[in-house]
Amino acid sequence: MADLAGKRIGVRSQGDTGIVVTRTMLAELGLKDDRCEYIAIGDGAPAGAAIDNDRVDAMVAFDTAAARVELVGTKLRHVPLTPKFAQFGSGWLCVPRELLKKERKALVGLFRGMAKSTLFAHHNLEAGIDLHWAVYPESRPKGRSEDEARKELAFILKDRRNSWMRRPDDPDQRIGASSLAEWKSNIEMAVDGGRNPKLADELGDPNRLFTNELIDEVNAFDRQAVVEMAKSFRL
Repeated sequence: MADLAGKRIGVRSQGDTGIVVTRTMLAELGLKDDRCEYIAIGDGAPAGAAIDNDRVDAMVAFDTAAARVELVGTKLRHVPLTPKFAQFGSGWLCVPRELLKKERKALVGLFRGMAKSTLFAHHNLEAGIDLHWAVYPESRPKGRSEDEARKELAFILKDRRNSWMRRPDDPDQRIGASSLAEWKSNIEMAVDGGRNPKLADELGDPNRLFTNELIDEVNAFDRQAVVEMAKSFRL
């Protein structure tokens, strides 16, 4: 990651979060991005062409976008994330506080179902793809065989499927759990990316931004039973 300092870095667009991501990780290493040149290269084939034709030295993108570049034949070497940044959260489910009070049981059921389906898809990605297409047939890629489309989607999700699970070194293995340290780190990145030094003060106590109140109930199911179901499932 340190080698990116002062390089030509490809990003999807000039408004892409890859710029903030690069700046954040370099800062973690005690480096600056003031000599970096960020170049918009788009997605897929255009991004691959920019790399193959040496218009950029590297590309910063999320896993599925990188996989789409690899699908067009561009060879990529994936650089490990910096230790602190690797522990950042990347997505949350948000509901109004009033809804949480009124529909707690329903929300627990919804989130538990999402946890089960995530675990299922992680252990049987092919079945997960087939089930998704069965419910949303319009999402199936056109102009290619079902087998080709499935292989393409499986390749795109090859890294993402591991991101669905907790890191092995995470002391909290509950699906959906957040930590105060995680939120503080994300606020720090948002302050840098948004150029608003007052953001942390405006947000106030980070503890009010998230809750693990439902997490134990969400995880109250037999994980191994779901894993076994996934491994043996056939549509």
